[in-house]
Amino acid sequence: MTLNKIELKNVTKSFGSKKVLQGVDLAVPKGSSMVIIGGSGTGKSVTLKCVLGLIQADSGSILIDGQETIGASARERDDLMRKFGMLFQGGALFDSLPVWHNVAFGLIHGRKDMNTSAAKALAIEKLDAVGLGKNVADLYPAELSGGMQKRVALARAIATNPEIIFFDEPTTGLDPIMADVINDLIVKCVKELGATAMTITHDMASARKIADHVAMIHLGKIIWTGSINELDNSDNPYVDQFIHGRANGPITDILAA
Repeated sequence: MTLNKIELKNVTKSFGSKKVLQGVDLAVPKGSSMVIIGGSGTGKSVTLKCVLGLIQADSGSILIDGQETIGASARERDDLMRKFGMLFQGGALFDSLPVWHNVAFGLIHGRKDMNTSAAKALAIEKLDAVGLGKNVADLYPAELSGGMQKRVALARAIATNPEIIFFDEPTTGLDPIMADVINDLIVKCVKELGATAMTITHDMASARKIADHVAMIHLGKIIWTGSINELDNSDNPYVDQFIHGRANGPITDILAA
């Protein structure tokens, strides 16, 4: 029996009269990479934020290592958050902090026993893991290219050796070559950590490279899930339209209705 690291059961979330999640069911096996695909406004980001606890789900169940997180206390939530690393869509680096401090931010503020010199040494180690030399450690984000900033953000995501890493549109804004570099680094870092990964993306090239499993969300529900090897033979017209980027199909028909 496969042990699921993350499991969502009938998760719902509305904002006023707008129903965003309408019963999301999803299981992410421990040590695997799950990629959630779907159009804009279908619920990808809200699903991720509900798992992280940034948004409180209205109903349902979200289990992390079998522990219910909906309704968790502040202390329980803090303990859970130590398991997570996060690569935000825009990088979300602190412009006023040097690169090494950005990478070590969680270490410095999350561990009372971590002094500055030890944090910087660990940051340089993580920068090396994403292909950046220590010569960038004292630079500021504005002095780096977009691709280098994304690598710094990845180094920060893995700095605490998390059990779970979330990637929010990790290749957005990158040219195809740099996007592929980031995809390779994601695969490398997740494998080396033995982490469970959960990614939301529109980029099918990225999904194909980093996914073990793929789930498609549409109108607030998971309408298909399977291994990456099954993606091209899903027999699901919504999935088929999305992965091939076709203008005509059931998704367009529903949006136009």
